[in-house]
Amino acid sequence: WVPTAYKDMQANVRCVRSYTSSGIATTTSSTVYVAFQPETVSMISQPISRNLCKGSNVSFSATALGTNNSHQWKRDGVLIPGANSSWYMLSNIDVSNQAVYTCDISNVCVTVTSNSAILNVIEINANAGADIAFCNNNAVQLNGVGSTNQASISGTLNYSWTPAVGLNNTSIVNPLAQPLNNQTYILTVIDGLNCSDKDTITLTSKTPVSILTQTNSINKCINSNVSLEVNVAATDPIFQWEKDGSDIPGANSNIYSLSNVNLSDEGTYYCNINNSCNNLSSGNVELKVIQLSVNAGNDARICKGESFNMNVIANSNHITESGNLSYLWAPLDSLSSGIIANPIANPVQSKVYTVIVTDNNGCSVSDNINIIVGEPYQNQELCLVTVDTLTGKNKIMWEKVLNVGTKKFKIFKESGTNNFIEIGEVDALLPSEYTDYASVPEVHADRYKIMVVDTCDNLSDYSYYHKTVNLVISANASTMGLNWSAYIDASGSFIPSSYYIFRGSSPTTMSLLATVNGSTLSYNDMNVFDAYYYMIGVKKAEGCEINGVLDTVSFSNRRSNSVSVGIVNNEMLSGSILVYPNPMNTSSILTIPNITNNNKNIEMQIVDITGKVVRYELINNLIHPEFDSKSLSPEIFINRDDLKSGIY
Repeated sequence: WVPTAYKDMQANVRCVRSYTSSGIATTTSSTVYVAFQPETVSMISQPISRNLCKGSNVSFSATALGTNNSHQWKRDGVLIPGANSSWYMLSNIDVSNQAVYTCDISNVCVTVTSNSAILNVIEINANAGADIAFCNNNAVQLNGVGSTNQASISGTLNYSWTPAVGLNNTSIVNPLAQPLNNQTYILTVIDGLNCSDKDTITLTSKTPVSILTQTNSINKCINSNVSLEVNVAATDPIFQWEKDGSDIPGANSNIYSLSNVNLSDEGTYYCNINNSCNNLSSGNVELKVIQLSVNAGNDARICKGESFNMNVIANSNHITESGNLSYLWAPLDSLSSGIIANPIANPVQSKVYTVIVTDNNGCSVSDNINIIVGEPYQNQELCLVTVDTLTGKNKIMWEKVLNVGTKKFKIFKESGTNNFIEIGEVDALLPSEYTDYASVPEVHADRYKIMVVDTCDNLSDYSYYHKTVNLVISANASTMGLNWSAYIDASGSFIPSSYYIFRGSSPTTMSLLATVNGSTLSYNDMNVFDAYYYMIGVKKAEGCEINGVLDTVSFSNRRSNSVSVGIVNNEMLSGSILVYPNPMNTSSILTIPNITNNNKNIEMQIVDITGKVVRYELINNLIHPEFDSKSLSPEIFINRDDLKSGIY
């Protein structure tokens, strides 16, 4: 038995003759037949050579006449596994698929091979070049490159750049590019078979510094805000502001701001700008800080019905830049004009006027002036009244208030119950004290008031009265009884907390003996056998500052106990002082009883009715030269000379 045969198969057949014990010979036979009749294979179609672009799809086919044909494709003569169809297809071919392809077609009798089909895979390479950063004030050249692996097949290569923005030519390999913004270009390379490749290049477009706008020189009011600005067209600009040629630390923006500018901010400013393309400086900006000044004048005092001519002085530190100054007054009532520098004011009552001065830049400044319409100061009070230890007369003291329009002070003394009469006046420029030479502190205490006369001769109300202290002594054997009247400040602002009792063997050697409570008005000095002088004092803590000197104590009159403790030397005995003729015409004679030669160096003072001493003279210069008797009263001659009419 032979298996089913196929073409070119060989089989060996052996014939065996067998012998049997029966001796009977048998005959064997075999039949061989051809299953298929031999048939020739004839090609009908051949595979075709192809030139295709990389990435294409390709199909080869081969057909032949015959029965039960089989196919086997080969690449460069090497069997391709699984390629057993009448056609052979490749997808997305590349250069690795480039070869000679054939197909063997067979049956049981014969095999035939197709013609060779050559596959050329064309690969185009495009290279647009490396990415470029450039300054767009100048064009940059693109250097593209195109190539093919089949130059003879591809033929001439063509180039195309897209998009066209910023390019001088889109169909050459190396055009000039100048885009103003960042731009990506695509280079397409195409051969004659329309095989192509693409590549991209990105151009980073950098704009050089160019100044679009900038702040011009400016004039600014003092304490205002200032912004200096430069606007540029540039990529990644770096700013540095300078003043008068020196860098300003931290001023690294296109805007440099100043708050509340003052005169030290004046100067020339500019900005340096740079980037990777270029450097540039802005123009100079001169900043002038305008400061106005105005003086509306000193406060003035006028009398009712009077006018006052304002005298405003206004200036600018930059006269040209400020231009003409304008004026605005408020309030407008009682002014001749509210928009001029020197209007006339005629207020009926005290008023504060404000003038606002403005320049052409809107800078302004203001000042006030107080026009006081003559009304006397109503709060003037006495500070202390005392018995002056030098003159032995009442002295009135007050602390004057400055700049309230006071012309002088009038001094009043009580002459009857609550009846005060004027006894003198003191100019406001003189020390604020007055001595009442007509006072007799040894006899009684006195009440005083003060009144202000202003520059318009208006009178204020009376002040509260102050009352002096009067001391009397009564002796009981060796006990000296001291009694005194209270110091009174009718305003209640000063109430003595203590009374101080002074004692001394003479008026100039007195010292503190005792202190009693302010509610006590008497004191007994016991076991006194000598002659003493006594005086009472009260102390005002804050005192009275008169002509730069602080006086804190008010004294009573001085009293002596000499009549109570024995005989003392009293050179001036009681008696009548005579003056004749009285009134005086050209001269008068003064007779003082019991003056002796020992008294001839006594000083005489002549005092007018206001308390002002008008003449000092020694008595011995005036005594008649024939006087030489101790028992006779001398005649003292007083010549009128420059004494004016009045009471002395």
